[in-house]
Amino acid sequence: MKKSSLHSCLLWLAVSVLTPSLKSAAPIVFDPDTGELNIKVNAGSYGLLKLSMMLKSDDPLTLQAQPDTLSTLANAVEGMATFNTTSNNLILPEIFVNDQAARSNVILKLTDPNNLFFTQLSAGMSYRNSRATKQDARDPGVTSNLSEPLCSTYVSIENTQYCSITSDGLTREFYIYVPSSYSEYSSPSPILFSLHGGSDYAEYNMRYSGFKEYADRDTFIVIYPQGYFYGDKGTTGWNTESEGINDVAFIGSIIDWVGRNYNAQLNEVYAAGFSNGGFMSYHLACNLSSKIAAIAPVAGLMGAYTYDTCSPLHPIPLIHIHGSNDQTISLDGSSYYRALEESQDSAGVMTLWQIFNQCEKFSQELYYRNNGIKLGTLNKWTECLNGSDINYWVIFNQGHVWNGSNTFDTSQIIWNFLKNFDLNGAKN
Repeated sequence: MKKSSLHSCLLWLAVSVLTPSLKSAAPIVFDPDTGELNIKVNAGSYGLLKLSMMLKSDDPLTLQAQPDTLSTLANAVEGMATFNTTSNNLILPEIFVNDQAARSNVILKLTDPNNLFFTQLSAGMSYRNSRATKQDARDPGVTSNLSEPLCSTYVSIENTQYCSITSDGLTREFYIYVPSSYSEYSSPSPILFSLHGGSDYAEYNMRYSGFKEYADRDTFIVIYPQGYFYGDKGTTGWNTESEGINDVAFIGSIIDWVGRNYNAQLNEVYAAGFSNGGFMSYHLACNLSSKIAAIAPVAGLMGAYTYDTCSPLHPIPLIHIHGSNDQTISLDGSSYYRALEESQDSAGVMTLWQIFNQCEKFSQELYYRNNGIKLGTLNKWTECLNGSDINYWVIFNQGHVWNGSNTFDTSQIIWNFLKNFDLNGAKN
């Protein structure tokens, strides 16, 4: 067995308390010479913990923890190793090898509670230098395994560029709208991703999503990525499964590129999506939470794989909008995706996020149109960790559409919610 491999290995875990007064911790570091993975975790009242994992064997990646580890990790703070008691997942934000961030969002699933065995569920690749700053990232010497986008003016819409990039050997496309009020010398601009639905295109999404007006008003950058065309299905779409085209890496690479080339606020990156794009926004919250501050799914729920493996690194504020008469993506769920609210078959999407965000208070408000006819209900989970609230609208007599009523501006409702949050939760 090669000691340098982070894949497919048996590990043992030892825990020792260092000093409770320290407030920060070093990165998670793997030593390829000794085969040792060292983690420091700020565990609140438990103090700073040192976790040592030793490489023992190949296939599959398995970790054995000491009995007192889980209760301790459950109290770990933001930005370091955490144990999610809801999903029984151990989450390692990044693993560094030779001072380079080599793996990101490593998730280990507790598969044998009696012996505390974990098996690797997922992991991403990272190319960020451990000491890189935003200015360092602009340096040509800092490279990634992805190409730099090639962009040209998109003449149909002002201040818009069409870009293509190579991701995992595939040519991927996106559009970027930068409002006239943007400046390299003013405050950094937030980034909003608007994800089209299945059998849809980014060009159409630019028109029906309506975010341009609010980008002009509040100065934020809007990215419209194009989902890949699946020949076997004869349609475009986003992959939210364990295998296949890596749309998470695609979106992540765009975020990194915008951060290198624009005066962007990388603490304020949001994902909104319609239908299949709504599914993808949930998938990004679960698998790219180190970069995503909040999400806004419209007429899209959580696929079974996303739901069952979801382990965000921090609470995710979200606003969900859905028509009560949606026959394409039913509120009641199906064998392929989970229901919006708790049912006999599932805890429900909102319950999952209420637990993740540790929300304590629920309320419901009834809204009316200008003519007095009932519009729908706004359901709220508040008093959440870091102020990461959950809003979900159910619009009466509305089907599978983005905007179903002239009295309900989906884009405005979404942006007015998202802009209140960053990666740390609610802004002060």
